[in-house]
Amino acid sequence: VKSILSFGQRGGGGQDAGEDSLSQRVEKAQLRLRAFGELLHDGRKSEFVAVTIPTQMAVSETIGLATTLKEEGIPLRRCVVNQVLPSDLVDGGLKLIESRQKDQKRALDM
Repeated sequence: VKSILSFGQRGGGGQDAGEDSLSQRVEKAQLRLRAFGELLHDGRKSEFVAVTIPTQMAVSETIGLATTLKEEGIPLRRCVVNQVLPSDLVDGGLKLIESRQKDQKRALDM
């Protein structure tokens, strides 16, 4: 992916960015972007993994992302949810944690 997206920068194919005209660099960038798009659409070669946190806004945005990816034909098979509080952490005296855990559960049940 790094070599595909290195739009004529040093190290992106062995040439100095000053060696090509602007139109040549733009053309190369377009070719690399097409190759990157093809890579994203090929579920055998790549996988898009969504990463979110358990808040209503973040989960809602991730659902929107998943919908857009599906419409574009880009496979999404996994979603990682960070910052989830473990259920055994909650006891009767930890109201803040209980409240946050309820919010997280509500967001993930959307």
